[in-house]
Amino acid sequence: MNIFDLIDKLKEELNQLDVTYLRKIQQKIMILNLEKYAWSLQNYIIEKYSKE
Repeated sequence: MNIFDLIDKLKEELNQLDVTYLRKIQQKIMILNLEKYAWSLQNYIIEKYSKE
């Protein structure tokens, strides 16, 4: 399972929660930050190992 699958699974779990609107916004921001971090990490790894 890759990191993007885990993020999708987390999204599904969070969508099932009954929380306030503000909490939903915070969860969406958290997911966006996780996705941004995962993409950055993936790009870093690709760049690092493509030079070797």
